[in-house]
Amino acid sequence: MINIALRSEYSFRQTFGKMDEILKYENQKGAIGIADFNNSYSHIILEEKCKEKGIKPIYGVRLEVLQNPERRIRGNFGPIYIFIAKNEKGFFEINNLIKIAWTRFYYRPMLSIHDVTTLSDDVYVIAENMEIMDRVDYLALTPSTSKMLFDLDIPKVYIQDNFYCEVDDKNHYQILAGSHKRGDGYQYKFNTRTVPQYILSELEFNYIWNCPEAAANTYEIAENCNVEIPRAEMVAYHGKKTVEKICEKNAKIKNINLKVGEYSDRYFYELDLIKQKGYSDYFLIVSEIIQDAKKTMLVGPSRGSSAGSLVCYLMGITEIDPIKYGLLFERFIDINRFDLPDIDIDFPDEDRPKVIKKIFKKFGKENVCNISNINKAGARTAITDVGNALSYPHFEMELLKENLCEYPMGDERQKTTIKETLDSSDFGKVFEKQYPDIRYAEGLQDHALHAGKHAAGVIVCNDDLSHYAGMNAREGTVMLDKRGAERLNLLKIDILGLRTLSILQHCAKLIGMDFKDFYELPLDNEKAFSIFSNKKMNGIFQFEGEAMEMLCGKMHVSEFDDICVLTALARPGPLGSGGAIDFVDRHSAFGEIKYQVDNEKYKEITKETLGVLVYQEQVMFICREIGQLSWENVSEIRKAISKSKGREFTDKYKSDFVEGALKTGLKELEAHKLWQSMLTFGAYGFNKSHAVAYGLISYWCAYMKANHILEFTVSNLIYSKSDENSLKILRDAYENDGIDYCPLDPDHSVIDWTIKDGKLLGGLKNLDGIADKKAEIILEARRGERKFTKTLTALLLNPKTPFDTLYPCWDLWHDLYQNPIDYGLTKAPDNISNVQSAGNYVVIGKVILKELKNLNDTAQIAKRGGSVLKSDTKYLKLKIEDDTDSIQCRISRYEFDSLKGQQHFDSLEVDESWIIVKGNMSDDWRILEIESIFNLKDLG
Repeated sequence: MINIALRSEYSFRQTFGKMDEILKYENQKGAIGIADFNNSYSHIILEEKCKEKGIKPIYGVRLEVLQNPERRIRGNFGPIYIFIAKNEKGFFEINNLIKIAWTRFYYRPMLSIHDVTTLSDDVYVIAENMEIMDRVDYLALTPSTSKMLFDLDIPKVYIQDNFYCEVDDKNHYQILAGSHKRGDGYQYKFNTRTVPQYILSELEFNYIWNCPEAAANTYEIAENCNVEIPRAEMVAYHGKKTVEKICEKNAKIKNINLKVGEYSDRYFYELDLIKQKGYSDYFLIVSEIIQDAKKTMLVGPSRGSSAGSLVCYLMGITEIDPIKYGLLFERFIDINRFDLPDIDIDFPDEDRPKVIKKIFKKFGKENVCNISNINKAGARTAITDVGNALSYPHFEMELLKENLCEYPMGDERQKTTIKETLDSSDFGKVFEKQYPDIRYAEGLQDHALHAGKHAAGVIVCNDDLSHYAGMNAREGTVMLDKRGAERLNLLKIDILGLRTLSILQHCAKLIGMDFKDFYELPLDNEKAFSIFSNKKMNGIFQFEGEAMEMLCGKMHVSEFDDICVLTALARPGPLGSGGAIDFVDRHSAFGEIKYQVDNEKYKEITKETLGVLVYQEQVMFICREIGQLSWENVSEIRKAISKSKGREFTDKYKSDFVEGALKTGLKELEAHKLWQSMLTFGAYGFNKSHAVAYGLISYWCAYMKANHILEFTVSNLIYSKSDENSLKILRDAYENDGIDYCPLDPDHSVIDWTIKDGKLLGGLKNLDGIADKKAEIILEARRGERKFTKTLTALLLNPKTPFDTLYPCWDLWHDLYQNPIDYGLTKAPDNISNVQSAGNYVVIGKVILKELKNLNDTAQIAKRGGSVLKSDTKYLKLKIEDDTDSIQCRISRYEFDSLKGQQHFDSLEVDESWIIVKGNMSDDWRILEIESIFNLKDLG
C-alpha cells in the first residue's frame, strides 16, 4: 500500500511527526501523500523533500463538513473528509476549499455539503465515515472506522489515522497534544484512545480489515495524482517607466555621472545582473510603492542589505549612496541564486496600515495576502512542555534552561541544543540521571507548534493566491512562510512599522519642516554629534541601551561613520569578544592601531575600523581581494560563517583562500591565522549596509534633539512606549535642556502632549482612566457641546497623573538622603549619575532587572575549555535606577552566600523593589561590586 494521506507536524499540536520522519514512510513505489487538518503548510515542504528523494508527492487536506455550517452551535460537529488533488486544477480547488472553510470559522474551520458536491473530478473525496453520502469517491478504512460501514457498496481505501509515527512516539504525542491552556498555565488531558494511532504497515491493515481492494486503491489513487505546484510569474509592472529611465533621470538630479567612472561601472554591473535575473519589474513595483508613500509620509532611508545597491539609490528605493560608504551590492543580491532579493522598507508605524491598504487596492484582495510564520518549539518551550506534563519541579526546569548550550542566531545547532546539552555537558548528564524522561524534550524541539501572521511580510501576485497555497481567510494569511513563498517565486515585500519614523515625522510637522528634508540633512552637524558624546541618548534611535551608553562614554563621536560603527559594536558578540572595547580604545588613542597581518589590502579594508573587523562586508572584501575567491564562493562563505554551518562546510574553501592569499603577499601562517579570525568573527559580524541605514535614522534623531529640543521632546512623549519612559524623557528635558512642563491643565490640555507658551503641556490622556474617547468627551464639554458629568468634574478638579513628580526616588527616600546618620550611614547616598570613576559608593535605586547567573552553565564551561568550578559558582546581577541614571550592580560569586544572593533574587521584584547598595567600582567597567545590600521595604 501507499500512504496517501498521512498527517504531519503541520496538523498543529494534533500530530507528532516531523516532516523528515513522516517521509520515511514512502513505499517502494516511490510515492507519499500528506493531508493535514485545515491547512496546506506541509505542501511546499513535501514538494521540496520529495524532489530531493526522487519520489512522488500527493497533496491533500482534511476538513470538517457540516450539513449546515451557518448554525452557530459550539458542539455542531461534522465528519472529517479528506480531499486529494489529482492535478493542478484539483490543487487549486483544495486550496480554495481551505479558504472557504476559514471564512466559515466558528471555533474551527468548516465546509458545507454544497462546497463538496460542487467539486470537479479533479479532486478525490474520501470520507472517514458516511454521515454525508453525496460526492464520495472512497470510504476510508482506518483503525477507528466503524465495522458497520464495511458492507457499504462504495470503494474502500486504506488511510492512516496517525497521530504519531512509531509506537514509541506515543509519549511525545501526549505531551505535545495533551496540553490545554488554563489561566496562566497548562492543564494536561491525555489521549485515552485504544485503537492504534501510529503508522500501520500493510500487514497490520490487512489484519484489521482483510481488504486487498483497499490497499490496491492506494496505488490507483497515487497513479492518478500528478501535481506540480505551479510557480508564479514575476509580478508584472504595467507602467511606462523603466529602471534605466528612472535611474538616469535621478542621476542627473543627484549630479551622478553614469557615463564614466566608478558610478558608471557599478550602475551597469548592477543593471546587467538585475536584467539577467529578471528582477526589473520587481524593482519598478517596489519603487512605485515607496514613491507613492513618500508623498504623504517619512519612509525609512533603507533597511538591511538593499542599501548596498546603487540602482536602489537611484530609483529612490533607498536614500543611501553605496559608493560613498563602500557598501557591497553582492551582499544584497545573491549571485548564486535566482531568489528575489529582500527589499525591506520601514514606514511610520501609525501609517503602515495605509501602505498595506493601497497594495491590496492596487493588486486585488485575492492576489495579496500576509505571509505566515511557522512557529516551532524552541529548546526552552520543549523543556517547559515536558516539565509541565510530567510535573517536574519548575525551578529544576529553569535551571536546565539556564545551562543549555548556546549558539549564535542562525547556527544550525540551535535546533539540537537539548541533545547537545544532555549528551556533552556534565550538568546535562547529571540532570538526565535525575529526570531521564527529559529526553522527550529533545524530540519536541524544532517541532511545528502553530502558525501566525508575519509581522511585516506581504505577498503580491498576478493572480489568485489559491493557485499556490491555501489561505487562512480569517487571519488574512497565505499558508506559506518566507522560504516557501520564495520557492514559488512569489513576490514578498516587508512593510515594517517603525515608531521612530512617526516621532520624526511629527517633529517635522511641529517645526514646519517638510519631512522629505530629512533626506537632505547635512551629516556634519556638531550639535548632533554632541548628543552622543554627552551621553544624552534619551529618544535617540538604537542608542538608549546600556551598552551604547557605555561605549559612547568611552568614545568621542565626531562624524557620521562613528555612529555607524557604534551601531555594529554595541551587541553581545563584539562586546563579549573584546572587539568593541579594542576599537573604542584605538579610536580614543588609548590603544595602538595594530593590523592583524602586514598586508596593504588588509589595511585598506580595515582602515576605517582601525584594524578591527566590524562588518560582514569586510570579510567579503578579504575573501575576494586577498583570498582571490569568486563572488559566488564569497557569498557562500559569508552565509556559512554567519549561520555557523561548521568547519566541514567552510574548510572546503580554506585551501583556495590560502592559495589566493599567498598570491597577494601573505605568508602561509598569516593566511591560516586570517582565515581563522574571520570564522571566529563571522558569527557576530554586522551588515554594514544596515549599520549605515539605521545609523542615519539615529543621526536624524540626534539632529532634531540638538536643534529642536522642544518639538523633539513632545513628539517622543506622544509616541512613548510607557509612563516610565515618558518620565525619563521629561526629566532629561527638564534637567539638561531647561524645559519646563505641566502634567495637566484642566482648562487648556488637549488629548495628548502639546507645546504651550514655550513649555510642555500634558494631555487629558495623562489622567488615570482617561483614553481618547473620554478625552474627546471632556473637550466637547469644554466647548459647551455636552455637560460635564460628576465623575469627569471630580477628575479635573483633583487631577492625578503619573508625572506629578519627576523624582520618585527623592520623594520616597529624601529622608535617607538628608539624614543618613539616622539610618546608620556615614554619608548621604550618591546619585547614580555621579558613579563614573573607580571608588566606593552608596546608592539607592529601584530594581529594573535581576539575573541569577551560574558559572558552571554549559556556555561558561565551554569558554573555560571544559573545566568545572567546584564552588562559588553563582552570582547575582542587578540593574537599578534612581532619578538620575541607572547602573549595573553585582553580588560576586565569592560574596553570593554571605550576602544572601539567592534570598535577594527571590525577594526583589522588578519595577517594584527599592534597595540601598554599598559597593566598589573599578575603572574597567561601570559595574558596582556589591559589599552590602538592604531591601528598603524592610524600613516599613
